[in-house]
Amino acid sequence: MRKTLRAGITIICCIVGLVACATTYRVYSVDLFEGKKLLARKDYQGARAYFEQANRAMPDSVSATYLAVVAYKTGDLETAQRWIGEALKEKPDQLCVFRTYGYRALIYLKRDRKTGMIALKDYIDRYGTSFPLESIDEVKRMWEGGNIDEARLEKLIEEQIEWYEKEMEQYLTSHTGFFARDARGGESVGR
Repeated sequence: MRKTLRAGITIICCIVGLVACATTYRVYSVDLFEGKKLLARKDYQGARAYFEQANRAMPDSVSATYLAVVAYKTGDLETAQRWIGEALKEKPDQLCVFRTYGYRALIYLKRDRKTGMIALKDYIDRYGTSFPLESIDEVKRMWEGGNIDEARLEKLIEEQIEWYEKEMEQYLTSHTGFFARDARGGESVGR
C-alpha cells in the first residue's frame, strides 16, 4: 500500500512538473514572439516589457540579447552592455548567435573603441564562416581601416542578422533554403 501511495505521489509530482515546464516555456516563447513583433515596429518600451517577462520565465541568452538590443536602441548603453554580458555567459542560441555578437560589437564600439574593435573582429570572423552576405566585406574594410561609420555599420549588421535569422528559421522549420544546401550536397532546396 505504501509503495503504491509513494508511486502515485511521485507520478503526480512528475506530471505537475512537466505541466509547469510546458507552461513556462509557452509563456517564454509567446513573450519572445510578441517582443520581436514590437521591436520590428520600433516600439522599444513595449518590446522591453515582453523580453523582461520572457527573461523572468526562462533566463537565457536569447532574452538577454533582445534586452541588450532594446537598451542599445534606446541609448541605455550601460544596461545594454550588462545584458549582452549576461547573454555571453551562456553559449549563444544558434538562431540568435549573430544578433548576440553583432550587438556586442555595436555596444562596445560606443562604450570603448578598443574593446569594440576586438568585438567587431570577432563578429566578422564568426559571420564570415557562415557563407554570409557580401556586405561583410564592407564591414571588414571599416574594421581594417579603423574608420567606422557607426550608422552604416549598424545597418549592415542588422541586415546580416535578419538575413541569417530568416534563412535559419526556414531551415529549422522546413529544411529548405540557403542552409539546406549543406544537407543536399551544396545545392539549395526550396528557393
